[in-house]
Amino acid sequence: MTPDERITKLEPEISNLNDRRKDRWDKFGIFCQALLPIALAGVGGYYSYISQRATTEIAQIQATAESQLRQAERVAESKIKQAELVLKFFEPLMGNDKKRSELAIQSLLVAAPNYGPVLVRVVAADTNAPAEAAYATGALRERRDLLIRQMFSNEGNQRADAYQQLLASWGNDESLIEAVIAHGSNNTSNLNGIYNTLVLLSHMQRDTIQKRKPEITAFTELVEGKGEKIRQRAEVLRSRLNT
Repeated sequence: MTPDERITKLEPEISNLNDRRKDRWDKFGIFCQALLPIALAGVGGYYSYISQRATTEIAQIQATAESQLRQAERVAESKIKQAELVLKFFEPLMGNDKKRSELAIQSLLVAAPNYGPVLVRVVAADTNAPAEAAYATGALRERRDLLIRQMFSNEGNQRADAYQQLLASWGNDESLIEAVIAHGSNNTSNLNGIYNTLVLLSHMQRDTIQKRKPEITAFTELVEGKGEKIRQRAEVLRSRLNT
């Protein structure tokens, strides 16, 4: 068979092959045309999801920022009112009228928790007025013990407020350690109170808690079996004692 005859014989096969290739390309084109709306719908849906998610996250950020701003405004307003109260009671607090001084002490400790204890301590340290000093000392102790009891309250907000006031006004007071450990040791079934006690002690001044290291360590060992959360806080407290 000559070359020309072989070529002539192959021409129908080549033509069929080209037809099959064309047919595959046609089918592929039809498939792509069918797939395009689905792809566009998928891209559109994904864009819509991303857009909605971004909008939601932005709204959450704005809400958080606004909440923090309102909280800061409330704190600032509270401190302004407390400062005004301090000015109002400063004169009777430092005056010679015993009843007015006692009223000022009680009012400041309750209504001005950020500044009141500081001023009352000034009265408690006044050796020239022993009666007023004794009353101020007792009032401070009563206020501290009340806050400790409130830190074991069933109300979460009350526990949080008590913790903050104790840390702010007695955070470097060694007597707080003895008082809060005593109360905690007698109320080990109150897990919220025990946890708050461990947190409070761990956030007090380091040099203050190290003075009572044996008592604090003994307390952590007493309560660390009350659950994993408490055990972890006990370890944090012991770590801070040892640094």
